[in-house]
Amino acid sequence: MNNEKIKNDKLISVVVPVYNVKDYIEACLSSLISQSYKNIEVIAVDDGSTDKSGEICDEFAKKDERIKVLHRKNGGLSAARNSGIDIAKGEYIAFVDSDDTVGPDFIKSMFDICETENCSMAVCAYGEKDNGEGEVSFRIFKGKELLYGFYGKDHIKLTAAWNKLYKRELIADVRYPEGRIHEDEATTFRFIYCSERIAVTDRVLYHYTNRPGSIMKSGFNKKRLQILDAFKDRRDFYKERMKAGDKEAERFFIREEYCYLSEILRLYSKVKKELPEEKKLAGKLRRRYIREYLYSSRNKWEMKRRVFYFVSLFLPGLYSSMKEKRK
Repeated sequence: MNNEKIKNDKLISVVVPVYNVKDYIEACLSSLISQSYKNIEVIAVDDGSTDKSGEICDEFAKKDERIKVLHRKNGGLSAARNSGIDIAKGEYIAFVDSDDTVGPDFIKSMFDICETENCSMAVCAYGEKDNGEGEVSFRIFKGKELLYGFYGKDHIKLTAAWNKLYKRELIADVRYPEGRIHEDEATTFRFIYCSERIAVTDRVLYHYTNRPGSIMKSGFNKKRLQILDAFKDRRDFYKERMKAGDKEAERFFIREEYCYLSEILRLYSKVKKELPEEKKLAGKLRRRYIREYLYSSRNKWEMKRRVFYFVSLFLPGLYSSMKEKRK
């Protein structure tokens, strides 16, 4: 990497949604103001916290003028992120969850790569601590290349909003769907698809915290079904791309049809098993499956898929039964 080409005067905005994380927010903000890249603004969006999280953010802002605190009525993670995006002034944007921390070179490493390699986005690995030192190695991909492995072992790495640096123009007017969880499942893929060049490193620059009270650590409940909206959003996005003449979108569209229908079937069985009292909900999922099956482009499917999804109209528990047998 030729560091002589890099101008370290571009402002980078870091959006931090904050909600009831008084035991974590200090470490998060400390890791951000300690970044080796100094020209940043940290936008802490206090999403109606009822503990002292907002006050802690205010105290940090008094000590470091790069920190801006926005206090708002509780609206959820997506609404908080969107509020931060709306006031961000940087040429690049990063998202950091308020119960996580980042390594000292989190911003600089990804910014340097984006600038020298003309990338609109950079992605790093995540974990509890760094897994290396020295110069950060990376690979360059076209966005569509990465999406071929979207459902593989790197799904979280690719989907999460928080282990990335984005050029502001890439985000443009895209916003996270409010009032839903799994919001990044419905959003990040758009940025990847629309990127000509993306840098990916296996270096752990983002430190993820497995917090007991976090959304993803909560047990299975009805809210988890909101992920179906993300699958639908992805399918519909690729369908619109196809209509616009994007020939490469068809492959992703067909894959999303498969995955969307499979996820409905998986969640149907999950509800039947773990929420047996929710008979109406199971019935609603079955009706959704039938509706989406009838709406689908079955003539484009491979034959074994046609047979399987047709049989599942009558035996919706078949998908989960087959999965169990493969374990």
